[in-house]
Formats: sequence, structure tokens, C-alpha cells
Amino acid sequence: MKRFIIGGIHIAYWSLYFILLFVMFLLTKVAASDQTLSFQLGFRMWIRAMLPLAIIPGVIGFYGSYAWLFPRYFVRKEFGKFFMGSMLLLPAIALLSLFTVWLVIPGGSSLSDNTDGLIFVVLLVMVMAAINMAIGTVIRGFVTSYYDIQLKEELARESARLEQELVKAQLSPHFLFNTLNNIDVLIQRDPSRASNYLIKLSEILRYMLYDTKEEMRSLQSEIHHIEKYVELQRIRSSVDNYITLEKKGDISEAIVMPMIYLPFIENAFKYAEHKKIEGAVQIRWEVTNSEIHFFCSNVFSSDMKNHHAKNDGGLGNELMIKRLSLLYPNNHKLQMEEKDERYTVTLELPLH
Repeated sequence: MKRFIIGGIHIAYWSLYFILLFVMFLLTKVAASDQTLSFQLGFRMWIRAMLPLAIIPGVIGFYGSYAWLFPRYFVRKEFGKFFMGSMLLLPAIALLSLFTVWLVIPGGSSLSDNTDGLIFVVLLVMVMAAINMAIGTVIRGFVTSYYDIQLKEELARESARLEQELVKAQLSPHFLFNTLNNIDVLIQRDPSRASNYLIKLSEILRYMLYDTKEEMRSLQSEIHHIEKYVELQRIRSSVDNYITLEKKGDISEAIVMPMIYLPFIENAFKYAEHKKIEGAVQIRWEVTNSEIHFFCSNVFSSDMKNHHAKNDGGLGNELMIKRLSLLYPNNHKLQMEEKDERYTVTLELPLH
């Protein structure tokens, strides 16, 4: 929702609020038996009275809920804290209004000598504040819901547009051709091993085409499919530790969006030109009490340096940055670093 629309809602509400106060003034003017005061003088006295009794409690109550209580507690579903905050705000507003009564209303200081009058004023102020707090909550809820609907619609549009792009970015023809060629060679030497790799390849394709349509997936399931992908990459090198893959912490409870990690891993293999050194590609997940830390690093030759930089770290990175901003708005940390002929990606995501 655009800012001018939100501003218009606020202006409309407060316009109606002051119109209501003016109508109340007219009704009291008509009902009053003493008509000696001029209209202008009477209205000025009315406004002076309404300032501590209706305007101050209304404004503080409305924006106390709209700008503080709702985003701090209600959005997080901490309803107990929201209620307690409201109960603490109401007497604070009453005290401020009483202080204003003593300042702006002639004879207001004598109100403390009239117990019944004092109780009436306190109750009136708290009721006005409570009404405006409720309206502020409703309006902020409407604005927040509208933003949520817009975000979901944008995400749905982006998901539809990116679905095919993701498949292309995550599983390049280069990988498919190399894998099929390697399997073809293995068919003659070790048919059972070649069959096993074909099964892994078909499972990866099935996962990318069908399983990634789910809104959320367990980290354990994501890593399971990535391990199959890594196994297919291992046959491209005769070095046992060409690839290292580690998992630290409890990954069973972690939940992530599908296809978050595989694009970065695919890029690591694409640019790791040294197939005969240990640790050419390093992949690691570490799960803490609140976050999932992902690390992916690959070596690349100096000949690939300019090409690597030109492509901003490889195929699909720009796409993934956009996707992360939609799926984890203001709730992720992505870093890409090129140093000493190693390219490193680190990504931090919330645990749930």
C-alpha cells in the first residue's frame, strides 16, 4: 500500500474524529440554556476542554497501539504482552490528561478536591483512549494484512516466472552432458555402478521438477538430494577428497525453502577447474539454536577469474539474490567473496 493512501486513511479518520467533536459542541450549544457566550468564545472554551479529555487521549491511544503495541506484540502473536501494554498505557494517558486539565482549564486544579469529578474525568479519558487504541489496532491490522497479501501475490508471480529459470540455473546442460558421458563410460566397466548413478540422476530430476513445488521443506530432505547431486559430481574426479561435505548440529528440525542452496553448489562445481586437488569444492552446513549457516567454497584458476567476476559469481546468483529477498525479506545474510583463487558463498537463514 502506497504511503499517500495510508496518509489518506489517517487524515480521513482524524477528520471524522474532529467532525464528531464539533457536532458534540453544536449539540451542547443548542441544549445549553445559557446562550450569552458567543459562538466563537464558546467553541474556544470547548476545544480547551476537549484537548485533555478527547484529543490527547485519542492521539496517544491511537498511535500508541498503531505504532508501538501492534508491531511490537500483536504481529508476533504475543497477545498477553499486548494486553498488558495496553493496560499500562491507559493510566499513563489518564495522568497526562489530568496534568493538562490543570494547565489549560480555568479552575482545573480544584478538580482534585472533587473525588466524583476526578473519577469521572479519569474514566472518560481512559474510555476515549481505549476506543482509539482499538481503532488504531484495526487500521494497523488492515494495513499489515494488505502488505502481506501484496507480498504473497508478488511471490506467486515471481515463482511462476522463475520456476523454469530455476531448473535451468540449477541443473545446467553442461552438468547433464558430463554426467551422461561418465555414466556411458561406466556402463562398459561397471554396469551396476552406472545403474546406481542413473537412478541418482533420475531422482534429482524428479526432485527439481516436482518436489520443489512445496512451499517449505526440511533441511534434511534438501541435503539428502544435494548429496545425490554431489555423488554424481564425484565421478568427474579421481581424487577421493575432491569434494568435502559436512553437516554440523541437529538438521532434523530445520526448515527451508526449496532450491535455496543447490544453485550456489552448482556454480561451485562449474567454476572448480582443478579436478585433481583435495578440497576443490567445500560444502558445509552448521545448525545452531536459531540459524542455519551455509558455506560453499571452490577453487578456480586465474584464467577463470575475469569470467567469474563478469558473471557476478556464476549462473543463477542474481536470480537467487532476488529469490532470497522475496522468501526471506530482511531475514537472511548472504555474502560472496573472491580471495586467493577461492570463491566463497556464506548464507545465514533462520532456523524455522
